[in-house]
Amino acid sequence: KVLARIRANGNTSDPVVQAEYLEIKEEIALERAESVRSYLELFKYPLRRRLILGVFSQIFQQFTGINSVMYYAPAIFKQAGLGTNSASLLATGINGCVNILATIPAILWVDKLGRRLILISGAFVTAISMLIVGGVIVVDSYGAVGIALDNQAAKYVIIVFVYVFVAGFAYSWGPTTW
Repeated sequence: KVLARIRANGNTSDPVVQAEYLEIKEEIALERAESVRSYLELFKYPLRRRLILGVFSQIFQQFTGINSVMYYAPAIFKQAGLGTNSASLLATGINGCVNILATIPAILWVDKLGRRLILISGAFVTAISMLIVGGVIVVDSYGAVGIALDNQAAKYVIIVFVYVFVAGFAYSWGPTTW
């Protein structure tokens, strides 16, 4: 009836309307026949590689350690020299802003640069920043229990490289795996 109203002023027996109606029915039947799939097809040739890449990219995203850094950020900042709770919470808020702002380049450049380059560079940035943070803690704490940093520069290096870690994650592993 709708086709007849659009194509032939309501005449349902018009040959153009009948031909288009049959064409639509054939297309629907073809789509239904082709859309029958099973979950086993995910593990077969054309989709298996994509499935493996998707699953392992999510696993590696968790291996970056971002959840630990974000959860313990107030404690990290407090032990790194921001003595008051309000200062460490402010630094954590800045950490969240760094996370949001560093996500923007990934949104803009992921199709231009490609996921591989972005993920590799993000892994490099996050690994180097954590190595620097760990190295500064080891060198400056002299085996003290907890982080007892006396060197003001060491405190700032830790804070800055926690931000660098979060930025490295936010422009790479954070949005790209999704």
